[in-house]
Amino acid sequence: MKLWSKDRVQEAVYLLSQGYSTQEVADQLNSRYGTDFSRDAIRIKVNRSGYSINGKPKDSKQEYKQEFKQEDPTDDGYPNDKKQTIKTTSNGDSEVDVECLFNTKRKFTPDELLELAGLSTADFTLKQVKGSKWSVVTTKYGRKWNFYASVVATPNTASLDDMVAEINKSVKPIEVEHDEQDEVTNLVLPFPDMHFGWTAYADIRNKITQIQEIIEKNYDTIVIEQLGDLFHSDQMHSSQTVRGTILDDVNMRDAFRYASQMFSDIIPLALKHANHVRYYTVFGNHSGDLEYAYALALKARYPQVEFHLGDEQPQTDWRCAYQLGHVGIMLCHGDVAKNQISGLFPNEYKHIWADTETHEIMSGHFHSEKFRDANGIMWRQLGTAKPNDPYEIKNGFTSSKKVMYAFAYDDTRMRIMYEL
Repeated sequence: MKLWSKDRVQEAVYLLSQGYSTQEVADQLNSRYGTDFSRDAIRIKVNRSGYSINGKPKDSKQEYKQEFKQEDPTDDGYPNDKKQTIKTTSNGDSEVDVECLFNTKRKFTPDELLELAGLSTADFTLKQVKGSKWSVVTTKYGRKWNFYASVVATPNTASLDDMVAEINKSVKPIEVEHDEQDEVTNLVLPFPDMHFGWTAYADIRNKITQIQEIIEKNYDTIVIEQLGDLFHSDQMHSSQTVRGTILDDVNMRDAFRYASQMFSDIIPLALKHANHVRYYTVFGNHSGDLEYAYALALKARYPQVEFHLGDEQPQTDWRCAYQLGHVGIMLCHGDVAKNQISGLFPNEYKHIWADTETHEIMSGHFHSEKFRDANGIMWRQLGTAKPNDPYEIKNGFTSSKKVMYAFAYDDTRMRIMYEL
């Protein structure tokens, strides 16, 4: 690494001209650039560059450029123009080193400390200040006070009610005029592991167009299944799962827009081409909290859809079941109770089990397709259209098909499987 540059020499000369000693100049350059200059190194370098240790040219005809902003003595605080060191801790906090010059010692409010750290008061709350100290420095304008501290701030997270209120803000319910159909077939549209935020709408646009063409064939009932991990992150300001596992950074505002685009392309068309439209949702390990809040927003936007959020049964956050003619279908994300699901279906949903001839389970989570007969139940572990993320690439989980699905049923069993 090149320690000296033309700009760095000019900076040293400028600081010397402002009354700093060679040791103080060395300290400032080392702090700013991570170098290890001694006071003798500063003295030798500026001498060789044609300057004395007071920053004046040895040759009276030689001029030097002052490329650094001079301080205004009327201002009360001066940033030192030093690079801020920003660290993100394992629990999502931000820690920022702050260093500024002031005319006098003073106390700071929490908002002022956040502002000094370059953090928005709307997005962060001050948690603590570590290593706060004052020191005296001499500048061209006399004695100044140098303030240093490490500011630790926690990202603001909205409550469930706040998120629902934000999502529903300015929502106008959409009423879709429906053409009555005589068809008795049913259509199931499962959406496992969409991971919006990592997945962009452009990644699935062609597949959604194919789903629209399938919907236009007309049905008695269309069922939309949200099978978990609709979003990549369960937080807005940091990328992490429900359990707090840190993920690759994604833009969650874009994630909401992508999800809304997908459902706005599907739900109104489904209402037009089916006598009944239902929506079921189960929690995923990535974004279960946001998925429930988002379902409430969709419910407000599409009042003609039958939303089943499972508030009446405690297990419904992770699994639910429904009846479609004489077909019983159980839904789960697939990350919990993996070895018990087939046994839980007839036990927890006895009325559906007893009144149906065909029994199926639909799940996701593993991002790969696997269909199997589990004690007389057809278990469909579905793949995903999500692009590979760094974790999957690192561990070699890159060979799965990038697919979406649609299943057409008659009264007793599945007749058509669409793989898109």
